[in-house]
Amino acid sequence: MLYSTLPALTAGVVWIAFARAGVIDTPLLVKGHRPLGEIPIGAIRAIALALGVLIATGQGSAIRWIAQDSWSNAGNVFSNFYEEFIFRGFLLAALAAVLDFWPATVVVSVL
Repeated sequence: MLYSTLPALTAGVVWIAFARAGVIDTPLLVKGHRPLGEIPIGAIRAIALALGVLIATGQGSAIRWIAQDSWSNAGNVFSNFYEEFIFRGFLLAALAAVLDFWPATVVVSVL
């Protein structure tokens, strides 16, 4: 959970800061609705829900610190690079050129 949650929260905070500073545009979601105030609330709710499900299903022991070592870090970097480069980079671009974007996204997600 820490491998994905903390970077996602960091990216969200940076995105909000850049949008508020006017460096990037704030995207419109629905008829002029801007999400900046709702993103942190949604993130907190999602984390609380995930923790609640883990605890309610008896998997509370899964919430723990994972000891870091160089092999684990190297494996994590390699697997993340492989996933992003192969699946989201090459495969999605190749399938989107042959199919349409959304069917290609579904195929890549299933894979």
